Amino acid sequence: MKKNVVAVSIDKVQTFLYYKLSSQAQENQTNNKTLSQVISSSEFVSSKFQEDIQERFSKEENHYLLSCSGKYIFTTGLSQAEVFSLLDDLFQKYYVELQGQLLLKYICIPSAPFQGDQLKAIQQCTSELKQSQCLNSIINRNQELLFTYSKELERADKRSEIPLTEYPYFSETINDLSPETELIEVNNNHFRTAVIKADLDGMGLLFKKMKSCQQYVQLSDILNEVISLPTLHRLTKKVNEHVKNNTSKENNFKIFPLYVAGDDIFFIVAIPHLLNGITLCKEILYELNNKIDCLNNQFQTNIPNLSASIGIDISFNREPLRYYYERVNLQLDTAKKEYAPLVENVPFTASHIKICLNHAVFFDILDKEYQSVFWKKQSDKLSYYLFVQTIRKMNTALKVLEDKQKDDLAGNRFFYTLLEKITTPEITEQPLRCSNVVINHLLPQTWSSNDWELQKAEFTLLTILIELLSEPKEKREGRGKKLVFDNKHLEKLRTYLRLFLIFSTPRFQLITLENNVKEKYPKTLQQKGATLLLNRSIDYLYTHSLQVENPQSLGSLFIKKESYKPSSNRIKHRPQVHRKLRIGSSMFYRLKKLEKERTPESYQRSIAMIQSMNTQTKEEIQEIDEKRELLNRAPSNLCFDKVRLEEKMASGEWTNDVIDSLLLFYKLDQLSITFKTKIKKGGKK
Repeated sequence: MKKNVVAVSIDKVQTFLYYKLSSQAQENQTNNKTLSQVISSSEFVSSKFQEDIQERFSKEENHYLLSCSGKYIFTTGLSQAEVFSLLDDLFQKYYVELQGQLLLKYICIPSAPFQGDQLKAIQQCTSELKQSQCLNSIINRNQELLFTYSKELERADKRSEIPLTEYPYFSETINDLSPETELIEVNNNHFRTAVIKADLDGMGLLFKKMKSCQQYVQLSDILNEVISLPTLHRLTKKVNEHVKNNTSKENNFKIFPLYVAGDDIFFIVAIPHLLNGITLCKEILYELNNKIDCLNNQFQTNIPNLSASIGIDISFNREPLRYYYERVNLQLDTAKKEYAPLVENVPFTASHIKICLNHAVFFDILDKEYQSVFWKKQSDKLSYYLFVQTIRKMNTALKVLEDKQKDDLAGNRFFYTLLEKITTPEITEQPLRCSNVVINHLLPQTWSSNDWELQKAEFTLLTILIELLSEPKEKREGRGKKLVFDNKHLEKLRTYLRLFLIFSTPRFQLITLENNVKEKYPKTLQQKGATLLLNRSIDYLYTHSLQVENPQSLGSLFIKKESYKPSSNRIKHRPQVHRKLRIGSSMFYRLKKLEKERTPESYQRSIAMIQSMNTQTKEEIQEIDEKRELLNRAPSNLCFDKVRLEEKMASGEWTNDVIDSLLLFYKLDQLSITFKTKIKKGGKK
């Protein structure tokens, strides 16, 4: 008997679900049937339509080749005319009952050319379902229904509802996600939500590479089992138990599912549970990869572990779906376009997640064996793990600052002001001015306070920002890190500042179970905040802004680094100090005012002002230095070179930006001396 291969798939799935959620979840959000409709829609896509096909073809002995979410392929002894008659009838039924929001696509081709090669049959059918000829023939056979107005299309969806008792960890409505915790006070009728949409990466390419029908079917079965509402609910329960164990029993983690089928996961959480929502996606990927590993062991195959992309949009509970649906898709597309780079000229294939929030893409390497390898070679990528740790450190520091200063918006203003500065063209277009502005913004403001907790909180906050502008030094520059103010680092700082503005407000405080996560990542935030902040800023001003190491530079007239023999034998190295001209902060501000005039007279007044504080001759300073050297003390101040400064002013090198750099250097150098003195006298470290 001649056999035919029949392939049926659901088309316009996203349109169908978008329509259902637009009409049900938004217009009738307070109706307790909302979740039931969502679950019914997802279950229809994942399994119900397959049951309908099997029922129609039950009179004939059939052999299924593939059964997965949204697709069903089987062989039958019916003729093509009989197959199309049955499927056209099902097409019309769905089109009417589902109000034209879902289309069946189907083909029927002879099985003889495949000569029993089931994998080839599956791949050929999958390809033909995507061809325009497939849909054109369906439209041609059903044009009377498609192009004629019918009142049938106005009838409500006839699908039965699903009992909600099966899914207690799903919220019945979006409003029920209201985050009532001991940490946050919210308006139950109007609160922030996080819309999360995840998609498995490279599934199409993976299936194309399959060389065995058994592998193809087994992998499809795994996807069908794991990417499903029952699994989503089970893993939601698992994450919820972790949340309770790590925080409080009041912090129940629930989600509102929108769609789970195929390789898509789409749901909503309250904003405090954003990180737990991401953890849920990771749990799904872990389970999927564990089953793939078992499949590899069973059949001695080498199917790679899967990765995923996640898009996140921050919305309101009452915002119409059409708004956040488009935005979250944009975030997801951004994540998918951010490819994992080459590591040692080899494509990075270890399981990972790319998370896009506010157009910033973070990488989370799930395979622990490859974490250190990836981050060692790709330090320019944003780490999700580091982001979570940074948010936690930031909020801890902000709480101390805001409590002690009695200002709940202190952190928010601090971030916003810095972001505003580094997005202003007249600042960013001038590299020296831009670095001055950022360093000045990061000057410690609480150093005169005797409150160590306040100082520690401020230095923690400033260290976080300094780290975003840092990169390892080259070998010739020595050990440690240095500040960099190029476009890449400034954009990274802008990205984080925008996220800090979101998560620094009390109502966005994140409930997380990430406390126990241990990932192999450089411990970049473990150094002493004060030393890191001061030394890197001083080093940048000395080396780049003022170029003091160049003896012909203007900066070398004001500053010079020298070492001396210490008075204590316990100190093994020769301490370094910065010799400077005597200039106070108030004089720098007067010099800036005079510089605006830019006349020979104003330059001479500036020189006279500096000379009035630096009257010693070169010989006198040399004599003082010789005496101090005998006493093992640091050398004295620099000698003022009036002639060279006149030349620099005449050549136009003396500018307000240079004066700002000098002022910042003097301030930071004095802060560094104060800090070291305080430590030496027994202050807290």
